[in-house]
Amino acid sequence: EAIHKWMAAVFAAAVLSGCAGKTETVNRDGPAAREALSWYQEILTGDTAAAHAPLHPDAARKVTKAVLDRKVRNMVTRWALENPEVFVTSSQERQESAVVHVAIRGNRKGGKTHRITDGVTLKPLGNAWRIWMNP
Repeated sequence: EAIHKWMAAVFAAAVLSGCAGKTETVNRDGPAAREALSWYQEILTGDTAAAHAPLHPDAARKVTKAVLDRKVRNMVTRWALENPEVFVTSSQERQESAVVHVAIRGNRKGGKTHRITDGVTLKPLGNAWRIWMNP
């Protein structure tokens, strides 16, 4: 019985100490969240050239400025919001990637407020986070 108690204590200590290492942080104002927020603001203003610049180079090879322009126009048209504002609702940063979720609020025709949720994946490049998109 003493061995079982000792093993349980060792297991509990290992679990509580996080022996697997820190794999995720949640920070709505962290570097990934700030990059994603800026990116969505550029999309909402229709500045696709500025929205293409923060793409990860591996993604930018596949998502050309023309492809991004088409995607952005389709998103903004589908959302159909006047005076949209974007807010980060969650951000999970891991060592190899980050996922940032946003809420976009604005008015639809007739003045009714509408909320859309969206998200984006980011990958690290040096000390910065870059937007990751598929074509």
